[in-house]
Amino acid sequence: MQLNPNDLSLLEKFNRTQKSFPKNKTIITLFLEKANRFPEHTAVVFYDNELTYRQLDTLSDQFANYLQKKHNVKAGDHVGLILERSENLVVGILGILKAGGAYVPIDNKNSPQRIEYIQNDCNCMVTVDDYLLNEFQKNKAKYAGAKPDYSVSPDDLAYIIYTSGTTGNPKGVMVQHDTVVNLIFSLTHFYQIDESDKTLLFSNYFFDASVEQMFLALLNGGTLIIIDNKDIRDHVLPSLIEKYGVTHLEATPSYLETLPNLSHLANLKRVVAGGEVCSPKLAERMAKHCNFYNVYGPTENTVTSTIFKYGHEYVENRLPIGKPINNVKVYILSDTLNLMPVGEVGELYLAGNGLTRGYLNLPDLTSEKFVTNPFEPTEKLYRTGDLAKWRKDGNLEFIGRKDDQIKIRGHRIELGEIESVLHSIETIERSIVVLDNKSEKDQTLVAYIKPSGTERNTEAVADILSKQLQEYMVPRIIMWVDNFPLTPNGKIDKKNLPVPEYERPFSAPIYKKPRTALEKEIAKVWIEILFIPKIGIDDNFFEMGGNSLLTQRLASRLTQQLDKKIPVTKIYQNPTIALLSEFLKKEDRKKSGIKKTRKKKGRPRRDIAVIGMAGRFPGAKNIDELWEVLKN
Repeated sequence: MQLNPNDLSLLEKFNRTQKSFPKNKTIITLFLEKANRFPEHTAVVFYDNELTYRQLDTLSDQFANYLQKKHNVKAGDHVGLILERSENLVVGILGILKAGGAYVPIDNKNSPQRIEYIQNDCNCMVTVDDYLLNEFQKNKAKYAGAKPDYSVSPDDLAYIIYTSGTTGNPKGVMVQHDTVVNLIFSLTHFYQIDESDKTLLFSNYFFDASVEQMFLALLNGGTLIIIDNKDIRDHVLPSLIEKYGVTHLEATPSYLETLPNLSHLANLKRVVAGGEVCSPKLAERMAKHCNFYNVYGPTENTVTSTIFKYGHEYVENRLPIGKPINNVKVYILSDTLNLMPVGEVGELYLAGNGLTRGYLNLPDLTSEKFVTNPFEPTEKLYRTGDLAKWRKDGNLEFIGRKDDQIKIRGHRIELGEIESVLHSIETIERSIVVLDNKSEKDQTLVAYIKPSGTERNTEAVADILSKQLQEYMVPRIIMWVDNFPLTPNGKIDKKNLPVPEYERPFSAPIYKKPRTALEKEIAKVWIEILFIPKIGIDDNFFEMGGNSLLTQRLASRLTQQLDKKIPVTKIYQNPTIALLSEFLKKEDRKKSGIKKTRKKKGRPRRDIAVIGMAGRFPGAKNIDELWEVLKN
């Protein structure tokens, strides 16, 4: 592949990430190094229960022996894990790894069918649950003394995490020891983490962010603080952060936005946001009290791929996702795998020491997502499906999911672009824009907005959007919410957002109900087209959400309903029910045989010259654009 100098800069300068890390070591060898160095340091805290590194090492040895002798677990076996949050979760994970196995975390809230599917798909030798763990606790003395007999190499699997699949069944991502080691070494250096740090296990163990949180603590001699899900849901996190002296907190932006002022948390050194788009407002608020980082990364590239440390000089609408971590490379490519220039949007691809082995039992999907790197043919690229672009300073800007690109009236739209404008509005703390397919023929953009204060001025927001975005990009419905529904891993749950309310806008004139039979017939069609249950005769069709496409549909439906030919142009000229009704009455009077006025002989013909023309054309900025709308 022939590369120009600018391409070489993208490949060399922006991807200059090579750093040494212990490629010959596994998660277990690194843990043992810290256990030997800091045997009496507290390794895990779960409320009143604590384990030192010596105790955790001993217990996990015993559990590894138990798995090997009682359940015949061997090197390379897959072991399921279904547990509640506690110190035993860490004992279980380390025990599985010490036995030579790979752990397979399974959400205990899953349906029995989904749990069974995962267990069968990965051919679990055994599943560690509360019953099995209790049996071990009763008999652990039998498995004391000897070190477990295992042989694990850096390229062996450490865990298999299942993520949602397009077929309806989850897909298992296979992750090796060496990619986790690279992740931890890179982030340890970037965050400057050491044995004094206390890291909160915020994420559930069946989400890959938990891997980073657990091993940032345990592979550095620090302390892992575990709390139960109820305390996370009940928003008592700040008091627990203070109580246990947490220094490192990683959570989703949606959850972080629910937290109050953190200024009283003197021990908190850093907050990391990941898993979702993070707004500059949240970054600014958090950075007043501690270091704030915005991270990005798919499970297929071992948790975190890029990282950005917030600085107050960054005031753009979009917060960057930063630069690649050590030994990870990022490419922004076109559909034909050509490098996109700085500032141009393309699909984000990943390469380097973060790449996982692919999907368990899905070779075709693995081949589709992990493609040959055209710039280094001996390596692979992971196709993320995310859109991004390089900034001039070498930071990456996340644009949105490629499959979140939508088409409305022939225009391709990035929902993230609309959200970016919303986040720039001072009175808005957080927003989500979704496409509501309320009928087979119509698609409507809906903006869900959480205000930063008490002000909820829909008209002001709509006005700002209309000035900064094209008409077809402005959400037709704006819904204010106090809080967003969250998924178990703290992300916004789009499936459980409130049902859009199609109502008359606040700016509509005083409501006057239809009076005549004709007005009622027209209103009936408007309600059907606009999905608004209450429409007045002075309401403007275009101010109620009408557009060029809906205008054509309205003209067609009225022609059918009233058995009257109604050109599209007449709807633009008569955009209210009252005006349209009056126009139709006049047309009826013309057809009823009213005498035509005779021409008076001798009257001179007077041609009229149209010197200029001005008007308001919804969906078009000028006459030329209106003409194109009408032609189409």
